Amino acid sequence: MPRYILIDNNSRYIFGDTADFNGEIYAASGPEDAARELDERVVKEYGRTYTLYTEEPSLEVDGYWVYRADVRGSEAVPLVDDGRSQKMTNDVVRNCEFVGFVKCSRPTES
Repeated sequence: MPRYILIDNNSRYIFGDTADFNGEIYAASGPEDAARELDERVVKEYGRTYTLYTEEPSLEVDGYWVYRADVRGSEAVPLVDDGRSQKMTNDVVRNCEFVGFVKCSRPTES
């Protein structure tokens, strides 16, 4: 099961680690599913649509930079315990595998 870590595009903080969504492991079927579940379980945001991009989006969109922490046969970083820690964010970016960017939008947005 993939372990995804999601970094918010606006704040650049780690908003979620599927190894601990409010104390539970979440077995996401993909990055978009991880973003939806993070929004619903943790952020309490509902009704958005999720689109995965492999290239850099405009900095003005809502969404998450998604990384896989289960790479090369082990965990690349420990469980995220402080999403505001610049060191933790740097460790994720450096040691985890970049998956893509999940844009989060309302159905009426393009």
